[in-house]
Amino acid sequence: MFSHKVPAFRFMGGEMDGIVDGTFELDPMALPDDLVNPECPNDMNSSNWLAILPHANFSAPLIGPYPENQSLKPSWSEQDFTRGQIWAVYSGTDFTPRQYARINDVVLVNQVCVTFLEPQPVLDHEIQWHRENLPIVSGIFKVGRTTLNLEMSWFSHSVKCQRSMTKPFYKIYPMKGEIWAMYKNWNNKWKQSDYKSYQCWIVEILSDFTEEKCMRIVRLVEVKGCMTFFQRQRYDDFELTRTVSQADMLAFSHRIPAFRVPGVRKYSIPEASWHLEPDALPPKLSNMCS
Repeated sequence: MFSHKVPAFRFMGGEMDGIVDGTFELDPMALPDDLVNPECPNDMNSSNWLAILPHANFSAPLIGPYPENQSLKPSWSEQDFTRGQIWAVYSGTDFTPRQYARINDVVLVNQVCVTFLEPQPVLDHEIQWHRENLPIVSGIFKVGRTTLNLEMSWFSHSVKCQRSMTKPFYKIYPMKGEIWAMYKNWNNKWKQSDYKSYQCWIVEILSDFTEEKCMRIVRLVEVKGCMTFFQRQRYDDFELTRTVSQADMLAFSHRIPAFRVPGVRKYSIPEASWHLEPDALPPKLSNMCS
């Protein structure tokens, strides 16, 4: 008899020493109190620890549009989508979730009808950036004219945003508690040639954006030996924070779905680390390890 669904991510193997392809990481808050697992070591039974359980011996379908893409993101269903929602979808040559789309309807068991949003640049350097056909992921967007049916596997995450009361316009900005990729050595005069060789670092948003004051962020670095686990960068026990103004919003590449995990000493994962969605990681990360 089934009790309840436990949110989980599937490892591809190599994220941590000793973790093989097919291992699942379960949400500790959703685990039952009387879990029966005789092969699990005693130090893994506490709810304060991540539950890392071996995958059963059956072939699970791969999630994602490409066969080699063993995604760890949730498998969406029609119950996850509501008319009018804004979602980030995977797009571009590097297949990252930079494109925004409004949900129109679920048309098939695995397809959703959407209309894409289009950026509405305001500042001069934003207009020039847009003319260069470079991606814009924060600012003002309007509902465009392109409508398509997309496979659910192309959807990354729903987007929190402000909607105009009178027009089909949306404000989308990084929000406190989210994890984003930012371009390294970015400047607002980039051309397509600069963009093609971009590298990213990962940041945590510490304060919401407002047009009156700057946003605060902190740099994240990879937990050594753990490809998808990140922690705040420190120097002499001080966290390295900085501010981002409205003029620097183009420096953001895309949001990365993530959740905070308790420390796991067995794998040298510090307290309050983040587990990032592997599919949404930039193809080129700069100085990942601390």
